[in-house]
Amino acid sequence: MELNERTRWYLRAQNVIFFVLVLGILGVIAWLGERHSVEFDWTANQRNSLTAESEELLRRIEGPVEIVAYASSNPMLRERIELLIGRYQRIKQDIELQFVNPDLSPEQARAEGVRFDGTLVIRYQGRREQLTLPGESELSNALARLARGGEEYTVFVTGHGERQHDGDANFDLATLGAELRNQGFRLQAMNLAASEIPGNTGLLVIASPQTEWLPVEIDRLRGYLEAGGNLVWLTDPDGVAKLPELQELLGMEVRPGVVVDPATQLFGVADPTIALVTNYPMQGPLADFRLLTLFPRAAGLAMREGSEWNATPLLRTLAESWRETGTLAGTVSLDGDDEAGPITIGYALERQVGEGDEARNQRVVVVGDGDFASNAFVANQGNLDLALNLFNWAGAQDAMLNIRIKEAPDVQLALSNLAQVVIAAFFLLALPLMLLSGGVVVFLRRRRR
Repeated sequence: MELNERTRWYLRAQNVIFFVLVLGILGVIAWLGERHSVEFDWTANQRNSLTAESEELLRRIEGPVEIVAYASSNPMLRERIELLIGRYQRIKQDIELQFVNPDLSPEQARAEGVRFDGTLVIRYQGRREQLTLPGESELSNALARLARGGEEYTVFVTGHGERQHDGDANFDLATLGAELRNQGFRLQAMNLAASEIPGNTGLLVIASPQTEWLPVEIDRLRGYLEAGGNLVWLTDPDGVAKLPELQELLGMEVRPGVVVDPATQLFGVADPTIALVTNYPMQGPLADFRLLTLFPRAAGLAMREGSEWNATPLLRTLAESWRETGTLAGTVSLDGDDEAGPITIGYALERQVGEGDEARNQRVVVVGDGDFASNAFVANQGNLDLALNLFNWAGAQDAMLNIRIKEAPDVQLALSNLAQVVIAAFFLLALPLMLLSGGVVVFLRRRRR
């Protein structure tokens, strides 16, 4: 191209336009960057982002949440708190975070019971939780407890060899009990022979009693149900009390025998008395539940004709299963009085109690297997999630269904004894010897020069 005055002006104008466009683009990027942010989380299990369970919990919490962080002027501490709360604020904009320096406001910190730097005081609808340097699991569980609210208790009946909500034996329910407390359930054990069922009982739990109840206990249970109380009943096929009076009150029957499911052998389960459940009803407590669940030695259940309860079969075994009424020895097959599958091993019962403004929906969950929620089996597949859903639904806490905050898998490094020995030997012996040997070699070479 021939250069002349015209082309020179053209090139100058082109350069000016180019620089104006570049500055304009940079200005737009800076403006967008100040008002919007984009983040990428490449950690295992995305542990620097909120889990789907925490996000769903925040969407179900109505109304503002106030968080006061009692943190000193340490910038690293405050930044850590801001990053954590910021993840929650992106989902729920009405979470308010306020910083208070306990060194400058000691009286306010003492009034709140703050003892450690980095303590969060969380308030929601007049209720309060306090945490110190929490992670997502602790903070989300605290929000779940605040959202649940109320002063009602979940009462576990004792006195007949029942599974204990805080017992550590394989038979007991300590793992489930700890998770229930994390979600805000107030747990209490009570012997019905010694006292009446408290008026603030939101949910009564009967977990595999080994002996039949006294008449006074049956009367108290009957009064509780007739008054509209909610119930979770875990029963088993053998060795437990069948509570015929309770069966009559619920209009149902615990069938004899044990459910046998040969299909579980395809999953590496050698015991045929462990039944598998894969499908769930599209309504009720398991409407959005999609996990496999295992039930060791389950009893079949059936509703009686004319029952006043609205019954939904919750848990049904596979078609290959059956209810074995004979002895479980040698080769076991479907014959005689056995009932072919699928077998119902869990029901959700509902009915309306009261009239007018006092009318309420009463809920009962019955499962023909208590082992699925025990310490020995609750960690298998979706058993813990299933148990939490059943308790939340029976306790009329529908907003908490399918909410369980899980820990990230990479927060701890677990090493075997052999791995610890190898690492220690390399860093404490091999590596220093290699460095020492290298130094000696260099020293000798220099001396020969």
